[in-house]
Amino acid sequence: MYYVYIWYIKTTGVVFYVGHGHGNRYKTLKKRTDYFHSFYDNNECLCAIVESDMTVEAARLREIELIKHYRSIGMAKANIHNGGQSGGDVISHMPPDRKKEFIDKMTMINTARARSDNFRRKTGERMRKKYQDPEERKKQSEIVKRAWTDEKRYKQSLILQDYAKMHPEMIAKRSAKNQKKCVLEFKGKKIEFESLKLLKEYLKSQYGLEFTRRTEQDMLKNHKPYKSNRKKMQQFVGLKMYYV
Repeated sequence: MYYVYIWYIKTTGVVFYVGHGHGNRYKTLKKRTDYFHSFYDNNECLCAIVESDMTVEAARLREIELIKHYRSIGMAKANIHNGGQSGGDVISHMPPDRKKEFIDKMTMINTARARSDNFRRKTGERMRKKYQDPEERKKQSEIVKRAWTDEKRYKQSLILQDYAKMHPEMIAKRSAKNQKKCVLEFKGKKIEFESLKLLKEYLKSQYGLEFTRRTEQDMLKNHKPYKSNRKKMQQFVGLKMYYV
């Protein structure tokens, strides 16, 4: 059976942590956060089970309720999420300096992870496997339709227009790239184009092919041949395009 427990400062009765668990979890110090230890290491602290003989679902719900209650009176400051599950909202209640440090660190980690070849390969494999199921493809199509209503498309167009007005230098830079001379190498042929714009129009009209901006720039700047794990894109693997 599960229970809900608290940790509090003996001299003041201030509850600094609420948790749920079973066995000896309530009194162990293992797997506690720095916030928990900032209270525990600097005060004489006690723990207590406040409700017991509960199902795990009931214990989780009660933990959420108690965290909310104690926060409303300025306590439960060592709880960094809202309770109920492992993990959760880990940054909402961090001090501002720690929150920025945490966000910067996770941004760096996730950016590096997302750019790795291994991550891209595994993501591609997972998505291909998922969308082999016709029901999954249909479900995703409906999600996209709901997400991009005519109203949302209109609002997005206004956002882009405002961005263009605020950053004319970015738009000018992008326009200049579209006007640069380029070369396309594909299936043993080498074709020169007066502009990137014309090259992209050629790919779209001849092959119905459009690259993401990131893929496009990677090929243009680094002379990297196109590669893809997607079955329908295998015919374009090895395609090159680059600035003259």
